[in-house]
Amino acid sequence: MTAAPEDQGTVEETGLVWAVRGSFRRYVRNVARGSETTHDGAGQLPDGRLYFPIADVALHSMGEGTVGCGGAARFFGHAGFIDVTLARPTVTLDGGTGVLAVEAGPGLPLPLVDLRVTEREAADGMLRITADARLREEAVGLFDEVYPAGAEFDPLELRVRLA
Repeated sequence: MTAAPEDQGTVEETGLVWAVRGSFRRYVRNVARGSETTHDGAGQLPDGRLYFPIADVALHSMGEGTVGCGGAARFFGHAGFIDVTLARPTVTLDGGTGVLAVEAGPGLPLPLVDLRVTEREAADGMLRITADARLREEAVGLFDEVYPAGAEFDPLELRVRLA
């Protein structure tokens, strides 16, 4: 199944919703006297989680395949000593596991977290997948080695309109 981005609906209906890691975001805002900003269609929902809009979908039976998202979130603090950007996330799912990757530079994907699907629900033309997330070895340096490989990040939710 493939769905065009314009068929994906509004922020309330579809997209990748993720808080990244709450303790990291609180540290950036409160201790590092920093900020978080969103760009290119990404945003923050009223509950504080970040939203990334659907850019392209290539899913098969019950959510196996790839969902590419647009937008970016930047975390900046300690006068630039913390400067992390999570851009154009892509979720790849195979069975009950998967990977969320982000662009570490133009066209340079970085596998960020391993995913374990905890819920998969298809109803009324929508597919909703929730997954636990754990930091991958390749992404430890993105967070200046503060979090080890396997560190728990916040669960994410992926909502896609079925064609």
